[in-house]
Amino acid sequence: MKKIILGLIYFCSSWIYLSAQGEDTYVGKDDQNVYVHWFYIKAETKIDRNLNAPVYVVRLSSKNPKSGTLKAFQKDGYRSLINGQQLAIGPFPNYKEALRASSFYDLARETEESMANEIANFKDTTDVSEYFYYYLEYRLTDRTHKYVFKRIPAAVASGGLVDFRQVLWEGLTQKKLCIGPFTTQEDAEESKRLYRLEEEE
Repeated sequence: MKKIILGLIYFCSSWIYLSAQGEDTYVGKDDQNVYVHWFYIKAETKIDRNLNAPVYVVRLSSKNPKSGTLKAFQKDGYRSLINGQQLAIGPFPNYKEALRASSFYDLARETEESMANEIANFKDTTDVSEYFYYYLEYRLTDRTHKYVFKRIPAAVASGGLVDFRQVLWEGLTQKKLCIGPFTTQEDAEESKRLYRLEEEE
């Protein structure tokens, strides 16, 4: 009887541990019910007076990350694209990652000088040494005023949080939007795959 009880305790403990491990990773790209997190940005194209060229300008449009199933993320993100109101950034496997990522995107009032100072003084207090991210390009259609993603070669890159901030900021001047940072390459690849579903041919 004692062995049976100990066996049940071991089984339950193992199941709880494995379940907890799975909470912060994607179960699989075909699992539409996996729980994910995302946030919104307002993304515009403006003429930079210093560069005399079009650049991307982004700012947060959601105070806190949103949560729901992967299916909800795709549906919500698609609706926002069609309305031309905002872009959904994600999906992230947990709220903490989404919240950290969102802190990098409020850039509408930043200048080259202020951003250089922020990057130079930024201290990474996380225990993760490598993050993953990728570029995408968008445009707003003239007639329907909806967001459309352009198909570009964009491999998933990696680096620290300082690298990500630099890449994000520099990309905007080249009309490229950096998506991330993700803690695993798999999460970055999955995000990239979802965005590609909405790319123009």
